[in-house]
This record gives sequence, C-alpha cells and structure tokens, in this order.
Amino acid sequence: MTLVQHPPPFPGYKVYHRGSVYLVLPSALVDRMMDPKDPWYWLGDTTPTKSTPPSEGVQSRQPPAGPHPFSGDLAAAFDWPQKGRVDPTQQHVVLRGTEVERVTNRTASERDSDVQRADKNILEKLCEAGPLRTIANPGSKPRTWALAVERLHRAHPHFDAVTDFVVGRVTLSEYSTQPLQIPPIHLWGEPGLGKTHYANDLAQALGAPLRRQSMDNAQSGSLLLGSERYWSNAAHGVIFDQVCMGTHANPIILLDELDKAPTDARYSPTAPLHSLLEPVTSRCVRDAAMDIEFDASLVTYIATSNDPTLVPASLRSRFREFHIEPPMGAQALDVAHVITLRALDRMNIPAFEPPIQALSRKLAHLTAREIHQVVQDAVAKAMQNGRCYLTFADLPADLLDGFSNENVLH
Repeated sequence: MTLVQHPPPFPGYKVYHRGSVYLVLPSALVDRMMDPKDPWYWLGDTTPTKSTPPSEGVQSRQPPAGPHPFSGDLAAAFDWPQKGRVDPTQQHVVLRGTEVERVTNRTASERDSDVQRADKNILEKLCEAGPLRTIANPGSKPRTWALAVERLHRAHPHFDAVTDFVVGRVTLSEYSTQPLQIPPIHLWGEPGLGKTHYANDLAQALGAPLRRQSMDNAQSGSLLLGSERYWSNAAHGVIFDQVCMGTHANPIILLDELDKAPTDARYSPTAPLHSLLEPVTSRCVRDAAMDIEFDASLVTYIATSNDPTLVPASLRSRFREFHIEPPMGAQALDVAHVITLRALDRMNIPAFEPPIQALSRKLAHLTAREIHQVVQDAVAKAMQNGRCYLTFADLPADLLDGFSNENVLH
C-alpha cells in the first residue's frame, strides 16, 4: 500500500493507493493500516501468506477482536463521493457506508481465513466502485434513442406494444427529477417468436447491461439473492453481482422460461421475486452470502414464458404482461428478412453475399428459431458447392413451391 502525497480532500482524511484502488479514509485509520506493529495492518497488507511467520516484535496479522475502532469514520469515507452534487437521473446510491462498515467489522472478526480473504476481496472492489452506480437512460441522447426505437419497430413489429410501453417510460423520465424506472415486463406467447432476441435488442437500445438467467434449471432462491453464509459453497446472488459489483444501478435481468421454474415451496427460485419486483421492498434487499443490504429498486426485470398460467398469480400481478403473437402479413415478411440477415451475420462469413428479400417470402411462415436453422443449413450447402451466395436450391424442397432452382438469392 502506498500513501499518495497530495492534499487531502478535507481535514482529517488521507488518500491512499493500493493497486488500482484510490480510497479516501480517516487519517488515523490510514496510519494504523500502514503500521506493521498495529493489529489493523492486516487490512492494508497486500502480500499475506500462510507460510510467512510474523516478523520478530510484530503482532500476527490476524483481525482484532471486538468492534471496529473507528466506528463511523469508514462509513463517512465510503459515502464521501455522494456528498457533492449528484444528479439523481444519472447516478444512484446503491450502497450505504454504514453497511460497508458493518460488513468490514464482521470480516475483521472472521475466523475462517479463506472466507475472510474472499470477503476482503469483495469489500475492496466495493470500496473502489463506491456508493454510486450509473443509470442507463437513452433519453439523454434523443437522436440515438430515436434511431434505436426505429430499429426495434422494424426488427420486432410484433413487439410494438412493448416498445411503445418502454418509450413512454423513457419519455416520462425526461420530464421528471426521478431516475428512469421500467416496471417488470412479462412477455408470453408460443415458442420461437423471438422473445429472448427482443429482450437483447431492447437492452442494447437502452444502453443497459443484460444478464440472462434461465429459470428452467434454477435450483433455489439463492440464485437471485445468494446462499446463506453457513454453507461451505456460499455464493452471492445475481442481483448483488449485477448491481453492487457491476457498473449500473438499472441492469436488465432476463428471467427466461419463467413458467418452467421449479415450484417446490422449500427451494423455490422465484420466491425472492416477491420482494425484488416491489418498488418499496427492493430499495433494501439483502444478499445472503455477503450479508449486506443494498438498493436494487432500479433493476429492470423482463420475464418470458410460453404458458403464463404456470406462473404463480402472486408474481403475475407484479408484471406488466404482454401477449406476443406471431407476426402476420407484411410484418411477417419484414421480420423474416431481418432474422435472415441476422442469422447470416452471426455466421461471420465475410465474403458471403447477403440474400435479398425474396428469401424472406419463403421463410415468413417459420418461427425465428426455424429461420435461423434453415439459413444455417442453406449457407452450409452453398459453401459445400463452392458458392458465397444462396440459390433456391439451397433451401429445403418443401419451401421451394415452384421456384426455379437457378434463382439466385443475392
């Protein structure tokens, strides 16, 4: 640890540097953390090893028993970045200094060295990130947002109601002093309609990170809010990871296949959603593994399902539900063409020529998943025949419907 020699930010505090971390802490705490003879030296030590015995005359690097000797100071130092002018529409406080101090006190008295080391590592990252997280709001860039919305309508016309709903929330935030909040969204409909693809494109348009969580193989409630500390394999949950360890206060959590989540009441992975989806209770949620409370009230949840009747009514009432139906007519042609181009783009074959919309007319009746499969097979067939373009001969026979095999689709 190296003390940075420049003017302190305010009386009674010092700035110290460890690795890539710069922290503002009470002067007395910094002095003690840099003194090898002080029991609090363990907090600032970056090279502890089990095989290295303490130097002669120096106390063993073990956390001191009892309460933190600087109660209140560590909390004040952590909260310092939010003491200035913070625009609540751009940044949001997700962690309080008192919580960080409480967890630091607990870590100092942890007897298991492996657990202590893991917790200390997380605390260092939290201190480096500070209490504030960015709020993704595309409304601050109207032109970029307008183009993104146009792309959503063009690529996903059968999701227009959802797009309009989100656009309304973004517009509302532009006239409010409150941060952008998008209520939980539940997209349900038959398989293969592109619900997951839409969620990804929506996240990209909003400029928010997205975490996809498949609910059909979730085993317990610890998935979202961590497992209790008394378990040997305790791990923090998805929400703590995305909010506290992440960069944004409003990441998007995609709860894929919510209707297929296990329903055992003892180990229900959906149980934490009852508090997470409520604006009031989500302001103070607890991650069991770190035993720390934080604010997750700005998180956006998007759930997908095929059969909404399998989702508990107590959860459905917390979502804005949208029934997604297959695109029809001109919508189906537009969607098929967009999906075809996207499927080809994901194959990453630079020399391959993009197919024209004639291909869409033959695939428009298929689901998004089926279109991806047909395009992949057709491109593979073309490449096997030494071509970097598609002909109708590359499509399955049941899709040709009288078209000449020599018609080129590029």
